[in-house]
Amino acid sequence: MQNNRLDYLDVLRGVAALAVCVQHIFAYLYHESKLQLIKPYLYFLISDMVDWGRFGVVLFFLISGYITPISLKSDSSTNKFLTSRILRLYPAYWLALFLIFSSAAYLKPQVNFTLFQLFANSTMVPKLFHQDYMSGVFWTLFIEILFYAGCLILFKCKWLDKAVVIGFIAILLNLLTPSTIFINNII
Repeated sequence: MQNNRLDYLDVLRGVAALAVCVQHIFAYLYHESKLQLIKPYLYFLISDMVDWGRFGVVLFFLISGYITPISLKSDSSTNKFLTSRILRLYPAYWLALFLIFSSAAYLKPQVNFTLFQLFANSTMVPKLFHQDYMSGVFWTLFIEILFYAGCLILFKCKWLDKAVVIGFIAILLNLLTPSTIFINNII
């Protein structure tokens, strides 16, 4: 049986996951450490030298940007694509939500999640229900969903392989990003 996976991308996914973990571990140690002597070194590792978390997230997005259009070949169906994305993201996400929901009362007694918050978060778009993410690290999944939707639209319009269209969208997004960040910060 032929393996269609690109092994080097799996290695890069591992690097990205490790980078995000390193960022979270060192940030936790920085904020929780009582040893003032090591704080400058931890800060150097998580902020001054490299923001490992952002590096990992950007690397994940780059990998998705490469793989997703490839998975939408002309012979693939929308249903097959959506099914593979749902099965790839939601089961692990729901498990993480369940663990957060069931352990929050023990780990952070001041945090009490409701069943409605759990439901809203289970969709990966809790903002549609005016709810916050149960964990701040989940914001990237919404971006992933938007990316998949954009790729599907481009695929259906037969524009996914048009360099001019993709280039125009990239320029547009690069122009819109700073303005949306600015607007989000003043609202």
